[in-house]
Amino acid sequence: MFAIPLSNYRYLINKLYRYILANDSLSYSKPYHLLSVFNVLDSLKNQSLNQANIGDTVLISFVDTQEKLQLTLVNADKVTDDEKNISVLSPLGSALLGRSKGECFSVNILNSSIDCKLLKIVNK
Repeated sequence: MFAIPLSNYRYLINKLYRYILANDSLSYSKPYHLLSVFNVLDSLKNQSLNQANIGDTVLISFVDTQEKLQLTLVNADKVTDDEKNISVLSPLGSALLGRSKGECFSVNILNSSIDCKLLKIVNK
């Protein structure tokens, strides 16, 4: 039998978390989540341009690791295999909607909370 290095486990766990954060398939089983996303999208029609919306490219950081990530918020049907596009129906995408530069927020997945900060809305 062989041992798998701990770094490989961390890598796999990080990939799993990223997949769950960015994947919108979980949201379809939660009608309340979908309704809240649609309400935020509706309210953004009349809001300031300083809030994250569909089509915006944002720079975020994960508070615990200080890792930075640049993403573009897109409709669910526009998500590609490119890790730079994220659905607004995904846990991370929906948490970003309506946020302003400098705002901190939490994303709840798998019975845990991931703290993030919106560093910049790149294209505004």
